[in-house]
Amino acid sequence: MRIPDLELYKGMPDSTIIYSADMFEIFGYKLNRNSSVTYFIRNGSFPSPSKINFMKLKGCKANTKYVWSLGDLRKLQKELIEASNNATTR
Repeated sequence: MRIPDLELYKGMPDSTIIYSADMFEIFGYKLNRNSSVTYFIRNGSFPSPSKINFMKLKGCKANTKYVWSLGDLRKLQKELIEASNNATTR
């Protein structure tokens, strides 16, 4: 998994919700009409998301959408950087 680039989210609270379209930019992939967020989750390119039921919100037609919290992505970023540093010092 690539280390997420969270520079654009600097100063935002950990509770900020990140949607799947943003995940492509955060992890450095191009979003196009053939991109499937499910594929990226299943192959380990994206971390497992939190699921939120949006059915009750403003008549949204989709039952569930994939979302991530910024706090979880920051923790993942820190872990991946530490793992990368440990691998280079060996």
